[in-house]
Amino acid sequence: MSRRSGKLLALLVLLFAVPLLVSAGKPKKKSADLFALIAGSVFKEPGYALPGAQVLLEPEVEEANGVSFRPQKVVTDARGEFAFRVPPVEAKYTLKVSAKGLKGEIKKVETRGGEERVDATFLLAPASN
Repeated sequence: MSRRSGKLLALLVLLFAVPLLVSAGKPKKKSADLFALIAGSVFKEPGYALPGAQVLLEPEVEEANGVSFRPQKVVTDARGEFAFRVPPVEAKYTLKVSAKGLKGEIKKVETRGGEERVDATFLLAPASN
């Protein structure tokens, strides 16, 4: 084998073998690292972001296929946004949003299984007295 073909062979090994070795060293995602995301925004009429709103996520079932589901509660951030991490399986949830002086709103959402993002937007009106 000539010197030139030896260098070419070494270059080919570097191009193909090194990426395989590097990717083999990366940790694989555990099932606990996988999740779906239910996220959204809450606004008050006439369309302003609503920080401090309470958002409650309630699963329709407590357990399915060995996966347990629990209600979760968060408060919207300064931009009126919220997010929940949920198991990456098919499931149905109810989102309930409330804020002082405003009429609450309820929406149904569902995840289809896998790592995905489901979005929901709420527009709360003033509560009637």
